[in-house]
Amino acid sequence: MIMNKKGLESVDGSIYVLGGERRRGTFDNNERFNPITNTWTIEAAMPTARHGLGVASIDGKICLIGGEPNPGSTVSWKNGI
Repeated sequence: MIMNKKGLESVDGSIYVLGGERRRGTFDNNERFNPITNTWTIEAAMPTARHGLGVASIDGKICLIGGEPNPGSTVSWKNGI
């Protein structure tokens, strides 16, 4: 999982890694790491692929804000929660 500009957040003891980019495109990945068992689990994909997104958790739910769907871009007009 070597990617740039991914979102990270911790919820209920697990670490979530969301989105990201490589030269070939952006990703809608949603992967959960359990540090107790040292295992990764692939979760449901995000509705849209993006990188450089803002991530926060509120009441145990992960919220994604912004991000860019095009690889290499640094400005986004696309927002989603």
